[in-house]
Amino acid sequence: MWAARDIRYGGLNKRYKAKKGRLIRMIDPFTAQPVEFSTTLRADNWLMRNFCPGVVRCVVQPDTLGFFEKGVAHRTKCDTLTTFKDGTRVADLVITELRSPSPDAWQILQKAAVIHKLSASLRTRDEIRGNPTLLGNLDMMRQHLVLHTDRCIDEVKKIVCEFVSQHKQPLSPVEVALELAKRNVSEKSTDSALFRLHREGVLSINIEEIPYGCDSRIAPA
Repeated sequence: MWAARDIRYGGLNKRYKAKKGRLIRMIDPFTAQPVEFSTTLRADNWLMRNFCPGVVRCVVQPDTLGFFEKGVAHRTKCDTLTTFKDGTRVADLVITELRSPSPDAWQILQKAAVIHKLSASLRTRDEIRGNPTLLGNLDMMRQHLVLHTDRCIDEVKKIVCEFVSQHKQPLSPVEVALELAKRNVSEKSTDSALFRLHREGVLSINIEEIPYGCDSRIAPA
């Protein structure tokens, strides 16, 4: 045991040789890949975008947004590039009241958005953190999906959709879990299916109003 003290791993500088300025690291539950951010505000923005109903992909700081203008190559500063199932793509630039983007940075992003057929969006602190309840729910959902994976999740999602669609009134997560328990589906798998279906825009959960729990309401989107 004492000999282990002599082993040196190099600390964070060795472990993270690239992107050392990114201090917030998480796992994307939909890609199982690590994502890294320089500020918690950018992490919160990614969380909101990645779980927005109808989203199919949310890339952190894509490196493909650039263009030529009058023989000069320009590259954009883009924090997230979000793709929706209807084909819409949104490029976000995150700012705070204390640190606004340079006029050139915002203008270049807007020009690149036109060329790449994107929608450019300037995201402020108030817009991102205006609803703490929503952010808390989204972070809980992300952690749950990272911790609880299910190989049969597609089948569970199908069962959940069929059960919810049979009811005219919204259901609680408890009611859905009790029904699926009859089919030997665990509560954790039921929640995983609900969270994924909400993100896919198939079901609606009132995560903007109250913390997720027995008082939540689930209905077809």
